Amino acid sequence: MGIVVELPPELEKALVDEAGREGVTPAEQAALLLCLVGAMLEEGPETPFRGAVRSFLTQHRVDSKQFASAFGRLKSLCLDEAPRPESEGEAGRLDGLLRAWRDAGVHGSEGGESMPTSELPARSRPSIRGKYAYIGFSSDDHAREKQFEIDREDRS
Repeated sequence: MGIVVELPPELEKALVDEAGREGVTPAEQAALLLCLVGAMLEEGPETPFRGAVRSFLTQHRVDSKQFASAFGRLKSLCLDEAPRPESEGEAGRLDGLLRAWRDAGVHGSEGGESMPTSELPARSRPSIRGKYAYIGFSSDDHAREKQFEIDREDRS
């Protein structure tokens, strides 16, 4: 018996679109994402795939233990129904949005319009490196990542 997951419409559309760009079915895309997240978490026995995922993270200067720890705390916060008393202001608003992960409104409305920006968490000032901020400080790393992205777009 397979698992059926109901996704908010915006996430389902994003999953289907991404799967189409990657040339796989939405089910394969979802399974891959779950396998990757599972491999990044600390729990469970070491497997060749888990080792490869963690090595990839290390090569890209992401501490897999720190990632797993932060992800575990994030998952717990999302599943915690009770607001934390110490969460006030911006932290309280973020906690509320994270706990509302089942609500399609936090992922975008069903009408295709996203949530009003007044209800979204404030973003910190973006770094000059933008979406490449996770890459190490080497300009070679940045150039390699940019070239990888260009090559991937050319294949699409």
